[in-house]
Amino acid sequence: MFVDWLLSYCISHDVVAEDDIPMLRYCIEKKLYTFVTFIPLVIVGILIAGVLTTVSFLWTFIYLRQMTNGYHAKTPGRCFLSSILLESLILACARYDFPFGAILIMTAASALVIWLFSPYPHPNMNYSPTEILVCRVISRKRVIIVFLVMFLCYALSMPHIVNGICFGAILASVLLGFAYTTKQRS
Repeated sequence: MFVDWLLSYCISHDVVAEDDIPMLRYCIEKKLYTFVTFIPLVIVGILIAGVLTTVSFLWTFIYLRQMTNGYHAKTPGRCFLSSILLESLILACARYDFPFGAILIMTAASALVIWLFSPYPHPNMNYSPTEILVCRVISRKRVIIVFLVMFLCYALSMPHIVNGICFGAILASVLLGFAYTTKQRS
């Protein structure tokens, strides 16, 4: 109801054209779902993997996911449940001390998936080919930035942050790949 009210307000005050309503609805709903699930994700993450790993994981995941897109659950309840379950699984893995070589391979594989397939052209987004290209370029730049931050944290002996970055990239790439393999439409 809130989204409908907000969209009606935007239309009545000429903030947005009626043709843009499907994309605006999608973006608003996506942001609301993200906000509603964020606080429990932080709490669960801290309980499982600690503050540094959780913060670096969430930063990396959100930073990459903004441009890569990927699989989305069909309902808010499924979104919340799958987010909690996936984060719990991923952060349970991130708690372990992996050799840097393994971290590097996992992050490189994730980066390659993002580099080659980002963004997922979700039909509710109504992106033009030019907009898709812009998202692809930005996502590639973000992958490079994530790699640089990870190397810096490794050089500064911050293994918890390195693990969080690695597993945030893994989750972003897995959801991107899953959207393509399921050919998600809405």
